[in-house]
Amino acid sequence: MEDPSGSITTRCLSLEIEAKGTELFQRNPDDLSAKPIIRIAVTRSNPDIEWASVNINFGKKTELDPIDLERRYFAEGENLVIFDYQPTVVSNEVRVNVHGGDRFGNISNTVLLALNDVNPNSAFGVEYLYELRHIEILTDDRNCGPHIVVDDGEPGGLLVKPRLELYMPERAREYKLYRRINNGDLSLIQQGQTEDLFTDLADFEYADYALPNAPMYTICYFLQVFDEHGNASALVPVDECIKFIREYPAPLLAQPELYSGTNGQSMARLTWYCPPEAVDKFELWIASGDTVSPGDVSDGLSEITEFGARHIQNDARTYYIYQTRRLATVFGQTAPEFSVDLELDPNKVYSFLVRAVSAEGLDSRLTGPFSNLQTIAWTQGGSENGPNVAWPDRDLPGLLEGDLEAMFTSEFGMEILRDDVNGPIPALRIGAYRLVDSELDEVIRYDKDANLDSDFPTFLTPPGDPVAYTAHRIIERRAGQSDVTKSIFPFALYRYRVDAPVAREPSKNVEQVSPMMREIAYEGGVIYDIGKTGGDVIEVSRIRDPYVFAELVDAYDGSGPSHQLYMRDFTPVQFGGTYQYLIVFFTERGEIETVLPLNTITIQ
Repeated sequence: MEDPSGSITTRCLSLEIEAKGTELFQRNPDDLSAKPIIRIAVTRSNPDIEWASVNINFGKKTELDPIDLERRYFAEGENLVIFDYQPTVVSNEVRVNVHGGDRFGNISNTVLLALNDVNPNSAFGVEYLYELRHIEILTDDRNCGPHIVVDDGEPGGLLVKPRLELYMPERAREYKLYRRINNGDLSLIQQGQTEDLFTDLADFEYADYALPNAPMYTICYFLQVFDEHGNASALVPVDECIKFIREYPAPLLAQPELYSGTNGQSMARLTWYCPPEAVDKFELWIASGDTVSPGDVSDGLSEITEFGARHIQNDARTYYIYQTRRLATVFGQTAPEFSVDLELDPNKVYSFLVRAVSAEGLDSRLTGPFSNLQTIAWTQGGSENGPNVAWPDRDLPGLLEGDLEAMFTSEFGMEILRDDVNGPIPALRIGAYRLVDSELDEVIRYDKDANLDSDFPTFLTPPGDPVAYTAHRIIERRAGQSDVTKSIFPFALYRYRVDAPVAREPSKNVEQVSPMMREIAYEGGVIYDIGKTGGDVIEVSRIRDPYVFAELVDAYDGSGPSHQLYMRDFTPVQFGGTYQYLIVFFTERGEIETVLPLNTITIQ
C-alpha cells in the first residue's frame, strides 16, 4: 500500500515600505530653527504594524557621524508617526534610511532617500511621505513564515483557515486525518471512505475550521489510508508542521503599591493580570520623567540595552525597556497574576506599560498590545497634606491595594446572592439607599405595579438617578476636610479561577464578566401607590437595568439604609469554585484608568 501525501496552503505576511511623495511646508521666517527642514511622515495600513525607524547618514567628505532618530511606535488608534530633523550643517550627501516592523517580528525593506544641497536656512521644509503595509501571501512555501490567523474574514475562507491538499494513492478506499497541537496527543479530526469497494479515493481539499483560540501554537497534520482489505499505509506527516499566530491579550495593569523597603528605600510593587498561554515573558516599559535610563530597578528585571530609548507617537515620555524572567521559572507560578518589586528614585515621576512577548529574538518575537498606562507621582520627605498616618497612605499615589473599606465611601466588594431558582450568584455590592414611607414608617419593599412576568427588574429607588446612591472612590484624603472622591462609573468586572477543579489545572484565563457599566438604566417619575387612603403620594425611580439588583438589608434599624445595591455576574460558575475578581475603572473616553483586585469568593 503506497503512502498518501499532501501540502498545506497558509496565510503569511510580509512587510513593505513605499515612498508616497513629498510636500512642502512654510517654516517660520523669524525663527528658522523653530521648525525642521526635513520631516519624515510614516503611515501604516493596519494596527499590527508597530513601529518605524529613521537613520541619517552623511557622505565621507563631511566626516559626520550617522544620526539615529530612534524607533518610534504608533500610538493606539493612530496610524501616523513623524520624525523631524533639523540639519546643523550644509551637506550635499545626506542619506535618509526608513524602515519599520510589525508585532509578528517582520521587518520591512529599507527605503533610501538621498538629499542634495540641504540648506538649514531655507524658508521651506520638505515632508517626505511613506507608507508601511502588509502584503498578504497565500503559499505552501514554508519559508514564508507562520500562518497569521484572521478572525474577521469570511469563515472558512482562504484568508482565515489553513488548507490541506491531500493526495490519495491508488487502491485507497478509506482515510483518517489527524493533528497534534504543540506536541500533545494525536487526535482524529476527519475520516471518510468511498461508497463502494471498487472506487479509489479522489484527491481532496480540507480546511481546518477548529483552530485553537490561543496566541501562538504549532500544529502537525498526519494522514493514513487503507485499501479495500483494510491494509493500512504508514501514518505520514502532511507537509511540515505549521506555526500559527494570532494576538496576545492586553495585560491589565493595577495601580502601583508604594511601600518602604527594609533600609528605607522607596519601593513600588507593580502588579498586572494576563492569561499566560504561549507567553514567554513580559516587557516592562519604564519612563522616569527624563531622557535617562532608570538603570537597575529590580532583581526581577533585566534592561534590554540593545533597544535603547523608545518613543510612542503623541507621548512625550522617553521609555526604556526591561523584561521579566521567563514564565517557565518560579515567576510564572502565580499566573494570571504577576508582580515585580521596583526600587525607585525619590522625587521622580515614573510611568509604566506592560506587554506579553514570545521567546524568539528581540526583534523577531511576537509582541502583544500594551497594557493601560500607570503613573506614580510622589515626593519622599515632603510635608503631608493628609492625616497623620504611616507612609504611603497619603494623598498620592492613593491607598493601599486591597484595603477596600478604606478606598471607597461605602461598603464595596464581591458577595454571593442567594436565589432559589438560579442558585448562588456572584455580585458586586456597589451602594446602598434608604427607601421608606415616612407616614407609615414602612420600608418600600418592591414595585407591586410592575409587570411581574416581564424580564425587567422591579426594584425601586428614591427619585432620581440610582447612580447617586452608589459608592465613590476616595482619590485624596485631607485632614480636617472632606475627602476628594470620584464615581466608580464607568467600570467593568473581570475574574479568574484561583483553585483547581478535580484532576484539572485551574483556568488561567482572565474573563470579562460584565459590559462597561457607564450608568444604571432606570425609569424616573414613577408614582408608588401602596393602597393607603390619604397622605402624600411617593415618587420613586424604577431600576430597568438587568445587571443591577436591590436587596433589603438584613437588619433594618429605622434610620440607616433599607436596601443594598448590587451588580450581578451572570456568567456560569462551578459550585465549590473560588474566583478572584478585578474591577477595571475607565476614563470617560473609554481608556483604562486603573485596575483594582477585589476580594475572592467561593461558590457554595
